[in-house]
Amino acid sequence: MTVFKSSQITWGVMSGDAACDDWITTYCADGDGMVQVVVYADRIELQDQLEVCNTWAVDFDICEILENAQLYIGATYPQIYEDAMHWEHVPTIEEAREEMNYINGYAHLNQKG
Repeated sequence: MTVFKSSQITWGVMSGDAACDDWITTYCADGDGMVQVVVYADRIELQDQLEVCNTWAVDFDICEILENAQLYIGATYPQIYEDAMHWEHVPTIEEAREEMNYINGYAHLNQKG
């Protein structure tokens, strides 16, 4: 299986089979498909236990989508997040504070200036 590293976690990447799958690519952080980002021909979805949590257009930047999904996993499933961390980028205190503000609905506090 190939992998992709977002800023904090490692995603397993699987390609669909055009003959039998309606999806093109799936990014999964836990290895079980509990939370995954699924790329279809006409959309990209963040799924939590196969329930759609968010949808983006296919022309949206997949790196940005995986960053958003990473925040979702961190807030919803901290154990999965920790297990999937690649530890190459240890956040500064300021980055951690900004992430917690975002997760807890205080993103407006991150605005500088």
